[in-house]
Amino acid sequence: MFSSLGNYVTLLKCLVLFLVGVQHNSHLLLVLANDIRLNTITILKVWSHQYHQLSSKTLSHPEL
Repeated sequence: MFSSLGNYVTLLKCLVLFLVGVQHNSHLLLVLANDIRLNTITILKVWSHQYHQLSSKTLSHPEL
């Protein structure tokens, strides 16, 4: 829970920096855009992993 929340906060920070960077430096913009993309991929992988763990627990223990 907290690790994905931390990633989400980082994503929001990157988004703010990205919007600020639009007015300043196109190279910075590209770096931040890549960082946001990587963070999004990481968040999706974490959520996907947690979902699969939850699904497998539910399937193997229907009483839960």
